[in-house]
Amino acid sequence: MTIMDMAEFKLREEFFGLRAQPLKEREESKQLVRMWQTIKRITLMCLLAGSFMFYYVLDKMNQALTVL
Repeated sequence: MTIMDMAEFKLREEFFGLRAQPLKEREESKQLVRMWQTIKRITLMCLLAGSFMFYYVLDKMNQALTVL
């Protein structure tokens, strides 16, 4: 059991208030990994969309200022 496993187990124990059997714990950790990966994907997509929107707004402001 690595330090990360122990930290994850302790965090899960405090957050969810449960002590799972090893099989159930493995299923939960797989579910947590999938959930974490989904959260990372959504966050990265939002950051990417936000950066494109920021670039678009800057481009439009630049066009408006060059017209003046």
